[in-house]
Amino acid sequence: MSQVIVLTLTTDQLQTYFDNMVLKVESLIKDSHTKEVASKEWLTAKEVCILLKISHTTLHDWSKKGIIQKHSIGDRVRFRHDEIMGSLQRMETKRKRI
Repeated sequence: MSQVIVLTLTTDQLQTYFDNMVLKVESLIKDSHTKEVASKEWLTAKEVCILLKISHTTLHDWSKKGIIQKHSIGDRVRFRHDEIMGSLQRMETKRKRI
């Protein structure tokens, strides 16, 4: 047996409801992409930027400085997920010391 519930909502309330739903959907999409990226061993520069929430320029600078190690595979540049996570841990450790 189905129930029908009738609500009276203002336009602002309805807009707020839809805005919240959109934010939830965006969050779910972002989380699923992050989990997908995290499960891969080799990452592209774009995937690393998304994972770390940094710009491509920052990633390039960090790889030049040796903060993050890049690998050339043929004519492509890739990053190892475990090395990225290790670099983050080292950066966090240094930050805590300061």
